[in-house]
Amino acid sequence: MSEPIEKASNRDQSTSESVSGTKFSGIQRHLPLSRKTLQSLFLRPYQPADPIRMQWSRMIDTMVRLQRAQMAWSWDLVSELYEPFDPDAIDPIELHPTSTDDQGNRQEIFLHQFEDAIRRANFQKIEFDTVQHAVRTKNDQRIQYEPNFQVFDEIRVYGCGSCLVQRPKRSWRKRFQIEMKSHAGWHWLIVLVKFKEGMDLGPLIKPNKIYLRLFKDVAFRELEMHLPEQATRMKMPILDRVQIASPVFIGLPTIALKIAMAASWLNPLVLGAVLTGSVSSGWKSFAGFRNAKLKHTHQMISNLFYLTLANNRQCITRVMEMASEQESMESLLAQRILWEADQNGETLDADQLDVRVEDFLRVNGNLEVDFQNQDAIQKLERLGLIKRNGIHLETLSLEESQQVLQNQWHALMP
Repeated sequence: MSEPIEKASNRDQSTSESVSGTKFSGIQRHLPLSRKTLQSLFLRPYQPADPIRMQWSRMIDTMVRLQRAQMAWSWDLVSELYEPFDPDAIDPIELHPTSTDDQGNRQEIFLHQFEDAIRRANFQKIEFDTVQHAVRTKNDQRIQYEPNFQVFDEIRVYGCGSCLVQRPKRSWRKRFQIEMKSHAGWHWLIVLVKFKEGMDLGPLIKPNKIYLRLFKDVAFRELEMHLPEQATRMKMPILDRVQIASPVFIGLPTIALKIAMAASWLNPLVLGAVLTGSVSSGWKSFAGFRNAKLKHTHQMISNLFYLTLANNRQCITRVMEMASEQESMESLLAQRILWEADQNGETLDADQLDVRVEDFLRVNGNLEVDFQNQDAIQKLERLGLIKRNGIHLETLSLEESQQVLQNQWHALMP
């Protein structure tokens, strides 16, 4: 994603809605479906006692279990590679400390394997220019956030699913009543950061550790709110600063005159009363700023509490679950369309398969999806469920496909 999501969404302003009710914006690069929803779409045309319905139901169960079991091997690999960088792990006593070069190599290997896993979950890396553009974009809050990118040794952001995020806002057009406003955003967002060594950012930050965060429903213009707070400075707009500081500056001439008059009278009580009033006025202005800042911080923390899906190792586990689910649905959709074509005496090539799957989701699920046909074909070839006849694709029958998957399952789980 090399361009801002707001510009990308202008290419297709249509909003699609999945069967579960989650709204997405534009054409999706992932499948916004759950296993239960996909099963409902597959079995809807058949009666409960139809043998084809039972065959497809068993096919879906076997495919999902097999993909999850195969993904477990990747999960073990990524988890093992992440162990030295996990900030939540109990630090082991290293009998043979690794050199800086070895640690750098281990980090690169982990990042490569992690990005391969999230790619299978249909996440896309958000270019750093887009991240900076999102940070500079003003949000609807009164306080702006200014991240300090200089403290990061590594920062990567990944997004999945274009959606419209609803946020409350008061508008003078509605007589300052709260109304919901839609913003372009990502349905899932992963933030990966590693801080530079020698940075004094508090006791919560550990050196040489990689922090992972997985969020949901993140607006493009609120991306900076999801970066580590240790590297983020809150800044109030100039108008708010003027409103807070104006009582002090406006009252300075009056205060100076009163102090001069009290000093000329040489009355300590009058002078103390004047100074007390001045100090009190200044403290109220400062307290107002501090309370507004604390209130906004509390609101941000409360929102992130409900938007954060997983942290660190839990993030890896959640991504692996999403990857296995996406791969299962891609394989099943391709298998279903090829099977239907075979039942109708047709043969499809890769491009025709791509169009048929997208039409199936548009008609049956009201979803606009950019189906990754080559990924699905490669998965089915790896599973042994289809073969090529020139440019055309041939699939096995449901009975044969079920037997092939059962054999692979028994090979994994003897």
